[in-house]
Amino acid sequence: MKHTGYKPEPTAPDHYFLGSKKLTERYGAVILMPGGHGWKQYLPAPEDQSNRYIEPEDCTIANALKAWETVANKLKADGVLKDTDFPKNCSERFNAICANIGPEGGSPFTSANSIASNGVIPENVLPFDDKIRTWDEFYHPKPMTDDFKKLAEDCTKYINLQREWVFNDVSGQITMSEKLEKIQAALERGVVCVSVYAWNDPVNGLYEKSLGQSDCHWTLMYDQDGVSKIFDTYAPYYKDVFQDFQSAILYTMSRKTDEEVSRENTLIGLYQKLIGLLQQMIDLIKTGAWIR
Repeated sequence: MKHTGYKPEPTAPDHYFLGSKKLTERYGAVILMPGGHGWKQYLPAPEDQSNRYIEPEDCTIANALKAWETVANKLKADGVLKDTDFPKNCSERFNAICANIGPEGGSPFTSANSIASNGVIPENVLPFDDKIRTWDEFYHPKPMTDDFKKLAEDCTKYINLQREWVFNDVSGQITMSEKLEKIQAALERGVVCVSVYAWNDPVNGLYEKSLGQSDCHWTLMYDQDGVSKIFDTYAPYYKDVFQDFQSAILYTMSRKTDEEVSRENTLIGLYQKLIGLLQQMIDLIKTGAWIR
């Protein structure tokens, strides 16, 4: 079955890119997994992207969340994060709604930016189960409510959600060996998601892409040892893949310092005061008190 949740997008000037050192300059370059092998033990529980009623086309959201959940599990095991710092299972519906995912899916870096901007909430607060039977039910509430937005801010209050392109080869200029080398380097710092064609029947245990087939799905790669090890949102969840990926993004995170949290709280307070003053001015204009 072909899934169309992945939409290619060009690299924008404000995107971080592996090798640009922008992410390193802002957060530092922390090696979380020396050699890039070992992420499998930190993967979250498998979940289906779709249910028996609908396909929400939100692979760029669902697998980005799985990637960040994996990194969070590693940092919790290392004692860097507390259990309460990041949900163990995030709600795909919340972030798919915030990212305005449509019937043709979403673009991976735009989706990652949306998650980092809006934060995350636990799956049990806005779940996706067989009670959800239509597209409109999945993408509800829309627009997102203030209560859910506030919860999302609280759930990522102490977390920097970091992301950068490993490569974005929309013009087909990078060799497959170069791509795998870049992915292996990225896997030392976090988990990588890649674009794939989903899915032909496996040949000798490998999921491959035929000539003329274009990437249409965004999925998580947790390792490579000659073949790419994929943790997918469609069963079988663990796949061995041999494809020339068009795009790949590194997902990692760090815990904010107390100074960062204090500074952000101050800015939020000032912003809220400004909004309050603007609302008072609007109310005065509406009532005519402004000119009396």
